[in-house]
Amino acid sequence: MYSYFKGSLMELNDNYLVIDVNQIGYQVYISKRDKDALLPMLNQEITLFIYLHVKEDGHTLFGFSTKQAKEIFLIMLSINGIGPKLAMGVLSELDSEKLVNAVLSNNLLTLTSISGIGKKTAERMVLELKDKFSNLHLGMSNVTETSSSLSAQVEQEVYAALSSLGYSQSEVRKTLSNIRDKITPQTRLEDIITLALRSSSII
Repeated sequence: MYSYFKGSLMELNDNYLVIDVNQIGYQVYISKRDKDALLPMLNQEITLFIYLHVKEDGHTLFGFSTKQAKEIFLIMLSINGIGPKLAMGVLSELDSEKLVNAVLSNNLLTLTSISGIGKKTAERMVLELKDKFSNLHLGMSNVTETSSSLSAQVEQEVYAALSSLGYSQSEVRKTLSNIRDKITPQTRLEDIITLALRSSSII
């Protein structure tokens, strides 16, 4: 079982990198956030925390720039229906703090804004991850249980309203992801819809 690699960052692509460890090049899949973070480190020595995924048809390496991200990744794998690629996709779209906050606050809007995460999977994530995430010590500030930015009823009404205007579920999900930082529990339904329609991703 690998814990971490320390070596030279030789190649960096959208979803994987190549790290030279003692003159052996390892292809390791990474999140888009780690790709952006590691870009200035090209051709320099890095430390990458490693998870080896073993299947009958091959072995795949997944890498993380922090131990915290790897820990969250492993916790997500404990959920039925979430495999390594989807878990890595989650970490590509949400940083650790936002993901933990979304789970602890029952924020289904944030979770369903992630590509590949539907409402049922988001509800399962909240149910199964809340206790595990509440025990994490991530050095975060204000990672506490708060009220969701949107109630489940309002969230459904937003999806229904935008869908009735001809937008697909993936378009609605992407748009809500873009505007979620502008939404508070006090934001009215009509204001949320207006924000969505003004978003460049939906018009």
